[in-house]
Amino acid sequence: MKFLPTLIIAFCTVINSPLYSQWTEVPMPEGASLWSLAINGDVAYTASQGIAARSTDGKSWTQIPNFNFLDPNDAAEFTVENGNVYLYYHAFIGERYLLKSEDNGISWDSIQAGDPPTSKFYFHGDRIFKGNDNKLYKTDNDGQTWEQLAFQFPLGQFILDFKVWNNKLYITTYGGVWVSEDAGINWSLIAGSPASNGNNLAGLHMYPCGSVMFIEHYELGLYRSFDGNNWELLPNNLADNWSIGDMQLHQGRIYAATFSAGLIYSEDFGDNWTMIESQPNETHCLDIYDGKLCTASYAGFFIFDAAAQTWQSGNINLPPQNFIYTNYVYDIASAGQNLLVVNDLGRYHSDDNGLNYYFGGWSGWGGGKLIHVGNAIINSNYFTANISFDDGVNWQSLTLPDSSFSQPDFTYANGMLFVVDNFDSQFWKSPDYGQTWAVVPTGNLVPSTDIEYAEGKLFSFDYSTSKVISSS
Repeated sequence: MKFLPTLIIAFCTVINSPLYSQWTEVPMPEGASLWSLAINGDVAYTASQGIAARSTDGKSWTQIPNFNFLDPNDAAEFTVENGNVYLYYHAFIGERYLLKSEDNGISWDSIQAGDPPTSKFYFHGDRIFKGNDNKLYKTDNDGQTWEQLAFQFPLGQFILDFKVWNNKLYITTYGGVWVSEDAGINWSLIAGSPASNGNNLAGLHMYPCGSVMFIEHYELGLYRSFDGNNWELLPNNLADNWSIGDMQLHQGRIYAATFSAGLIYSEDFGDNWTMIESQPNETHCLDIYDGKLCTASYAGFFIFDAAAQTWQSGNINLPPQNFIYTNYVYDIASAGQNLLVVNDLGRYHSDDNGLNYYFGGWSGWGGGKLIHVGNAIINSNYFTANISFDDGVNWQSLTLPDSSFSQPDFTYANGMLFVVDNFDSQFWKSPDYGQTWAVVPTGNLVPSTDIEYAEGKLFSFDYSTSKVISSS
């Protein structure tokens, strides 16, 4: 009966083996295409197309009532002024609402917009302004009555932007920058200020950042002033055009959310700019939440930890989703102690089983798949690939052997990284994780889609012959 102990060990192994029959839901990173952001104390406000929400912790969100989605093209915008929160809802076709909350988003009161109609409101203390053509109106009683100011801008000088800086009010028009020192009653044009040069170019948005004010000129670039009277055009050292969504001063840095260069920052008042790596896709709005920089972007709400250089996801999911981006998960993987997730919004990692997610960069259309290769992990997509050497926390671009690659697949064996691609007729290897590549001769058979290493051999699929092939 020498075989009895063996049977007992085998039986105990079966009994003690996990059955994996009980499953529970693991939170996944969520997002939404966000276009507005405001912070009032410990409450964050953000809005998507036709939807608005608030959060008291930057992670869980509740939709704001008295506000109904009508059309995916509807716009919602938050503003915080004098401790009050304002929400402007502009239907693509039809109604427009201006709501005010004096208890930080718990209850909301409607403000009568009055005639004439407007597409923009501006706030200073308890006073609300609105513009129509070259005229400016104000209310000091939450819209019960509106008064047209005696002052009028020149004909054709529509109000483009309105900001408060150094206790003065500033307005940009096609003809330049105007300033008011009496709470908006009278205005004077600042000589030599940025203007659209007679072509009525949209833009001229203002961004006060502490001791400096910036103005974005869509055609010429970024202007800067330290006193509001003297303006200089800054050189653009990162992109062909700025196309700025927002700017924010935080801890001595000036951050700019741009549509051409991503999120950038300057430590010398805009003379030089540095790009932040692995940032959320299309950051639109910037603010400060809980002492940290936060953003509303195409991928959702994120809080930036400057010391760790990580973006913590606010996990917001506001229906309806933008028609391009969804929360669909394309692949998951484990790397060290991290759970990695790839969806349409980007790459994420979590070190606490999905309770908190950190953004690791956009993966490109379709999200792609995660592939372990040696001491690294690759996120392979349709036309690009990124690689991480620290369990999915930081990512860098992986250079492919050919720019025509589409949906490449990778494996790692004997100190070599191998790649195949169904649009390439050659088989490649790299001894240094993609820094250099060399062609591997394969004879009449061509590994073209999918590659795996098992039992000392490489296995792939020859697309031209529709057969599984292996290396000798």
